[in-house]
Amino acid sequence: MGAAVALVRRRLLADPADRARRGDLAARLLGWAVGLLAAQRDEWGQAMVGELDRLDGPTKRRRFAVGCVGAAVVTPP
Repeated sequence: MGAAVALVRRRLLADPADRARRGDLAARLLGWAVGLLAAQRDEWGQAMVGELDRLDGPTKRRRFAVGCVGAAVVTPP
């Protein structure tokens, strides 16, 4: 339930540039992972988003996003 709330909140707060990238699987996956993070880790989530923007190529971006999901899931709140 909390994950669903985080996803909806993240989508509502997204700016138009982020909405334009919805077709980008890595960006959507990372957005989901950042939505799972606790409020104290907000800066960490923003850093992950910044890192993703610097990666070229869909394979590298997806690999990075999957790693971030793993980190978000196993990190205690």
